[in-house]
Amino acid sequence: MQTYGVKYIGSKASLVEKILQNINRHLNSPTPLSIIDVFAGTTRVSQAFRSKGWQVQSSDLAWATEAYANAFLIRTEESGKRIPDLITKLNSSDLSEADWITNTYCDVSGIKGSGSVRMWKPTNGRRADS
Repeated sequence: MQTYGVKYIGSKASLVEKILQNINRHLNSPTPLSIIDVFAGTTRVSQAFRSKGWQVQSSDLAWATEAYANAFLIRTEESGKRIPDLITKLNSSDLSEADWITNTYCDVSGIKGSGSVRMWKPTNGRRADS
């Protein structure tokens, strides 16, 4: 099953099929379900539930989960039409401001022993911060 999201160590992307198989094995009703994904993360499991026609509520303590839910669960074809203009606006923004994402997830010189994963380029971190 195709889902979208950020690749990271805790991703459930490789578990989506097994989760769906387990639910289907215990499901007694062919009618659409209402289901909550309480550890939604990047919403990969929620996306799989939605693709089955189920009503999905996603929840997580991670602040980014709301953005993922808006992008992958709530967005409609109509609201998606705004995306090209938003990308143009982002591309014309001043991307020199480094903030939390850049400082936490990027190859920032001078940071030693912080225990943070440095997996993005600073230019991409600034885009995300922007």
